[in-house]
Amino acid sequence: MQPVRFVLVGTGNIAGTYVNATANVAGAEIVGVVSRDAGRAAAYAAENSLGASGTALDTIETDYEAVMLATPNGLHCRDTLAAAALGKHVLTEKPLDVTIAKMDEMIAACRKADIRLGVALQRRMSPANIAMKKLLDSGALGKLYAAD
Repeated sequence: MQPVRFVLVGTGNIAGTYVNATANVAGAEIVGVVSRDAGRAAAYAAENSLGASGTALDTIETDYEAVMLATPNGLHCRDTLAAAALGKHVLTEKPLDVTIAKMDEMIAACRKADIRLGVALQRRMSPANIAMKKLLDSGALGKLYAAD
């Protein structure tokens, strides 16, 4: 089976986390990077052995199926709409966006384009969260009124 090829959007701190994590996933490969600055995109691609770089998704000249958004939260909608217009699946860093209206716009665009939209929640499968979920499901904690 061929790995899913991603283009990484953003070159900030979390981008490195995605590059490192993807290196350990047999079914995924980052093949390019997008940054607002062409020089930064090219340098990031060279540093991380990514084959393509550009300043927008539609400038990437390699085949890919999906994008990983490692951009500031308020840009997730913009980048999701660009990916949806190209028919590319989207994995975004949390939160989905900063307003409900933009979240709804992202969901609608992805549904219309018949693509997947996912949000990275890296602690979802941590042992503590799994244990808490089991306790809640079993009723061991009684009726839940609030959580923090």
